[in-house]
Amino acid sequence: MTTTPFSAFIRTDISEPSFLSSTPMAFHTLCGVPMYDWVRRACIEAGAKTVTILSEGESPKQVEERAIVLPANIPLITPRELLFFVEHETALVAEFPQDADTFFVRDRDTLNQAEEQLRKRMIRKHQQNGVTIRIPETVTIGPDVFIGQDTVVEGGCTILGNTTIGKECTIGAFTELLDMTVGNRVKIRQSVLESASVGSDTTVGPFAYIRPNSQIGERTRIGDFVEIKNSVIGNGTKVSHLTYVGDSDVGEGVNFGCGTVTANYDGKNKHRTTIGNGAFIGCNTNLIAPVTVGDGAMTAAGSTITDSVPDGAMAIARERQTNKVKRSPFRID
Repeated sequence: MTTTPFSAFIRTDISEPSFLSSTPMAFHTLCGVPMYDWVRRACIEAGAKTVTILSEGESPKQVEERAIVLPANIPLITPRELLFFVEHETALVAEFPQDADTFFVRDRDTLNQAEEQLRKRMIRKHQQNGVTIRIPETVTIGPDVFIGQDTVVEGGCTILGNTTIGKECTIGAFTELLDMTVGNRVKIRQSVLESASVGSDTTVGPFAYIRPNSQIGERTRIGDFVEIKNSVIGNGTKVSHLTYVGDSDVGEGVNFGCGTVTANYDGKNKHRTTIGNGAFIGCNTNLIAPVTVGDGAMTAAGSTITDSVPDGAMAIARERQTNKVKRSPFRID
């Protein structure tokens, strides 16, 4: 953006008496990004050849071209303001003045004010790209988020990190997404998803928890009160409700009954469960890893599966029912 080559240095050893914190001021986050990083981004957009983050007590190294030194507590500074500063300073190394006519974060109140302005910038950017954001004053979106056209983000959502959302999705109210990859036409309701991927035409929630290193396939159903951890869920599989799937490799077209649990931890080590294509996992099945359920196999409701189930087999692993006649304390004589 500028015809004057320059480098930028950002001080992170800033402090303010009214900003009480055990965390260095420059590292407090605004829309999920450390304060100093907003200044770094503005420098890059302004055309800085290099941007160096200075730690406590560190000074700019010897420079052979124009350099500017900026405090980390000016997160609202724009590329245009930076260029004005560069063009009007004659010193080889120019220190940004503390009395400059720009917004400085000095305390928690100005921290909140800065975050609100940055949040509005992010909302505006996505609206201009064809995204509908309902009740925008309640939505927070980070600077590295991409959202496809005609996606709807409902109120109360927080979308941060390197998150990519496809076209025509619905991100339901109070959903939290962090470092996620979401396909097209996905519907997510009131759920938390982190460091995972969700394929196109899949539905998630309400109240689901997708944990890191999980891959959810296309046309898949992850329902209410379901937790997926470090697992691969194949296309067309349904995990409808009240189920924990951890450290598992699940095929396509699998149906999980309510209350299924993969018991992946033996007290010392984690083990994986493998479920083949088209399998049917009955309600309240416990799968004691490591264990394999074959293609098209079935587990009977209430079973605890400790041995592998062959393809096409039905496994029943429960105590035979015995009725004790007239032994109930609640019987009616």
